[in-house]
Amino acid sequence: MQHPFKRWRIDILLFGSFALLILLLLAAVGWGAFRLSSQQLAENTSVYQARLLKELNQQLGILRQSIEQTSLSIARDPALLEHLAIRRDAYAKYRSYQNVINNLKGQVISSSTIFSIQIYMYDPIVIGEKEDIAMLPHDRLQGEAWYDLAAKSDFVWIPEREVVTDRGRKKVISFARKIYAPDLAYMGLIVINVKLEAFESVLRRNSEAQRLLLDSGNRPMTADSVTRLTPELLEVVRGLEKEEGYMPMNRGGDGERGASSGEKALMVWSKAFPDGWMLIEITPWREIASGSWRLALTLFMLGLSALLPALLLTLYLSRQFTRPVRLLVRSMSGFTIHQPDTPLPNDYRNEFGSLFGGFRKLRERVDELYAAQQAQYARQKEAELQALQASINPHFLYNTLDQLNWMAIEAGHEMMSRVLELMGRMFRTTLSNGETWITLEEELNHTLCYLEIQQLRWKGELAVETEVEPDCLTLYVPKLTLQPLVENSMVHGFHGRHSGTVRILADVRDGRIRLQVTDDGVGLAADWRERRNRKTGGYGLRNIEERLDAYFGIDCKIVAEAPESGGTSVTLSFPALREKPEGGRSHVADRDH
Repeated sequence: MQHPFKRWRIDILLFGSFALLILLLLAAVGWGAFRLSSQQLAENTSVYQARLLKELNQQLGILRQSIEQTSLSIARDPALLEHLAIRRDAYAKYRSYQNVINNLKGQVISSSTIFSIQIYMYDPIVIGEKEDIAMLPHDRLQGEAWYDLAAKSDFVWIPEREVVTDRGRKKVISFARKIYAPDLAYMGLIVINVKLEAFESVLRRNSEAQRLLLDSGNRPMTADSVTRLTPELLEVVRGLEKEEGYMPMNRGGDGERGASSGEKALMVWSKAFPDGWMLIEITPWREIASGSWRLALTLFMLGLSALLPALLLTLYLSRQFTRPVRLLVRSMSGFTIHQPDTPLPNDYRNEFGSLFGGFRKLRERVDELYAAQQAQYARQKEAELQALQASINPHFLYNTLDQLNWMAIEAGHEMMSRVLELMGRMFRTTLSNGETWITLEEELNHTLCYLEIQQLRWKGELAVETEVEPDCLTLYVPKLTLQPLVENSMVHGFHGRHSGTVRILADVRDGRIRLQVTDDGVGLAADWRERRNRKTGGYGLRNIEERLDAYFGIDCKIVAEAPESGGTSVTLSFPALREKPEGGRSHVADRDH
């Protein structure tokens, strides 16, 4: 089928274009009315919901404070402390046990929110697992799913779980607090199980909406919150800084109120002060904007009634515009950079004359812009290089901080001073006052700091060997060239191992610098070449390849191979630079030209 712009007369095409434009304007007006009205409805809804969530959060805060105060008074109860301190006198401990149980039963009976109390202690005289007041052996704590939460803090809230007593199973949200003697000696752990209904009665107040309840660490506290807290929503929640507010969002299908996958919704949140608990309510956008569709449809129908006169006027104007527009189109069709232009008439004194004159100026301006584009392209390449340089930093920092966390948990704090000192050196090299190029000596020091951290982690089982010619130390290399290769050896080559050797070699031959990193790890996988070509994984090596290609083009070489002795060897080779390149570029501009 022939293209319509080749088949129809220009006046018909112009008429059709104006008619289509009018229809699009009508649609835009209707859509704009819908958007504005729905936005206003969303703002009104969000204000109301924010006030309600703030009020509910305050009520939940009162409930939490009440439970926390109750746990504190129990943990400081002299009778309980005396009972926990008794070790050998069984008779005295039994009498003390009865006294403690009677006191705590009064706490449970008098409270409408507390379901049961569990006390984990050393050498309990009676183990009543299903009692309202249960004394449990302390060594059972490690078998509890929430043990890690309680072990890291003196007190902590435990998300929704199910407990069993003689009265049956019950869903609860628990609060755990460690018990200390007056001399601050650890004596046990008290867990108060709060009825889930006490929280849900507040969460569902004044609305049938399912609200999310998160603690100060953004952990969902109810099973319903766990279901609806998708990874995408959790990422959004972690970025919230204000205590309350609202925002539109797209979310995955969670089944809430008929929501479908990818549906737009309004999220309103409120954080409690000072403990940081958060209430979130998500309302599908279609519920908010249902009334806006009628307004948009009304405006569109009114526009259609005015369409016919507009079309007649458009037909008349299209015929009047045909001739000068055809001349302009012919001139535009023959337009070529740096070539003589097609002559246009000079006898037009109206807007067409201005249009012709404007087109002549436009040609001149395009020639100027074309010349400026070449300079802009060079600046764009520099920005791309800076982006590639910056992309490696978060990946490296993440891996290093992960190692710090592991060391703090597994080895205590003895090595932390040294590790932090090494990290400080590494960060200074990483920042380098925004410089892209640093000397090989700085890059090597940065890499050796990283390796020393790994040696501390491996307790001396990691051997590091360097063979660097002195002339190489003053040469300039792109920042973060060696460290990602060494990091690949640690993360992939020594995965699952606790000993190994890393060798670093640097020399200069025929005006080129050669950098080589070798390890005796697991070696290259059979499909390593395919892995390297994928867009995921192989982050460090791929980043180095892209940066060196941007800096040197075909002048750089990267070879990864498996030596006969085992492990992996990666060799980089590129021109030796004794002076820092201007503007952070080396051969990029020359190569592109």
